[in-house]
Amino acid sequence: MHREGGAGTSQPQESFGDLANDFENPSTEFQQPVTCWVIDHPAHAQAFMPFIRNGNTADLFICCDRPDVRHLIESGEGILPRRQVLWVPRPTGIRMGKLKRLTIAYKRYKMVRRELQMRNGSSRQIMRIIGLGAPIELYAAKRSGIKARLYISDVEPDHLSHKWALKSATDILIPLCWRKDLDGGFSKKAENREEIEVHHFPGTKPHVYLRPITFSTSTSESSEVKILMRTLLGGGIHDEGEVIAIPDFSSSGIELKSHIEGARLDKPWELPNSILNFDGVITQSVSLASEAAVLGVPVFLISKAERGVLNWLEENGAPLSRLSNSADCKAELEAWINRQKELKNSKGGGSGESSESKAETVESMNTPLTSRQQEWPDTKASWGVVFELLSLKDSL
Repeated sequence: MHREGGAGTSQPQESFGDLANDFENPSTEFQQPVTCWVIDHPAHAQAFMPFIRNGNTADLFICCDRPDVRHLIESGEGILPRRQVLWVPRPTGIRMGKLKRLTIAYKRYKMVRRELQMRNGSSRQIMRIIGLGAPIELYAAKRSGIKARLYISDVEPDHLSHKWALKSATDILIPLCWRKDLDGGFSKKAENREEIEVHHFPGTKPHVYLRPITFSTSTSESSEVKILMRTLLGGGIHDEGEVIAIPDFSSSGIELKSHIEGARLDKPWELPNSILNFDGVITQSVSLASEAAVLGVPVFLISKAERGVLNWLEENGAPLSRLSNSADCKAELEAWINRQKELKNSKGGGSGESSESKAETVESMNTPLTSRQQEWPDTKASWGVVFELLSLKDSL
């Protein structure tokens, strides 16, 4: 059916304070259903955060036990409310064979199903489960009798996850810019199944947790171009065949800050918005590239990845550059860096201008992303509508 929509151990964990922020306060008149949130990647936690804050105190987090996710969750004081956390192993990794992946996936399934079944019949019973590309948890939820099971994806080539989602999801949420030519027939099969409702959302996932800006905040007095470079370790479920090594390049005229996937950050929740402190981003990560592009920060994505969201960003004027030929990677990267230097110089970087004058220059020359693109899509509201529909499904 189709619908358009606006290796750890299981340990309950007390974490996070609950300070006010710019998201809505939970309603005292309506209690959200007890929800299981599956967090496999830091971007998933960022996307779910506004909904979690308005959720039920009995909600459950199922979190993938990888360094960047653990660090993010354990650094959530004042950002996320206190919830029980179930840490589960990651069934992917560098040089991990198929047998080991299956063994870890089965262990994860058993851990999740045991926790869900323990809650059945209690006031903490899970009523709906929501995950981004997390079919193991949905399948465990189906076997545990949970009626409302939402699979969200913006990664068309993730065919293995899609295959299991078709066996376990009651609802599927994908972007309007989804490319059916990349999904292996997944969306067509889902739309033809009476037991599955397919919903679509406008924009991209980062539009859920980022906010539109009026001009770049990177107004450094230095003439050097501030570049954030983030590299991936690889081993992810869809990294194979996509990740390309970042070539060596001249650092002359560049203030470079490097970050490797999994490395600890002082303030991990601020990573997406910290992009605004840079003149440009070089990365192998589609997630970070999408965040930078949405915020209007020039980004060079070194990857063979194909996604509908990347096409959408390009078509709507986002400053996203993608590698067109892996054989010319170094040449293309250096040409992009030179363009950023020219842009920096055209804005008066390091010219001795006052900060007020420079801010005016930046505002006039760096056209806001929200005016280059169509009106900022209310992706968050679209997700919220689907989440509420999921609640109604459980009450039937």
